[in-house]
Amino acid sequence: MEKYNETDLMKEIKRCAYEQDYEQAVQLAQTLDLNKMKNVSYLCLLGEIFLHEGENDLAEKVLLKAYEKMPKGRRALDMLTSLYIDKGSCDSEPRKCMCQQVVTAAINRFLCNKVSTILSQSL
Repeated sequence: MEKYNETDLMKEIKRCAYEQDYEQAVQLAQTLDLNKMKNVSYLCLLGEIFLHEGENDLAEKVLLKAYEKMPKGRRALDMLTSLYIDKGSCDSEPRKCMCQQVVTAAINRFLCNKVSTILSQSL
């Protein structure tokens, strides 16, 4: 395989995801150095692809990185919350702590949205 830079590889991964060729997208994504990736949108896209293909550990790693970079971002938070709810349990102590933090953040976001909706309707 030719050597691609991250941007070109992500364009190809996006194309594969758009065409619903998730297997090829995962193969391309595994050639990336996920530890060096900084773009939150790319991380979230990769997380979605990994989730779709059942690569939950990779999805969790990528989505946690996206969440740490942008904790107020909704996309990574929503996918992590869904992942943790689907898993049903967290097997290690650090992971359990992160699960609790993510689910708590999701609940707080939900409650804040409800309260602001109620307040805006009452004004």
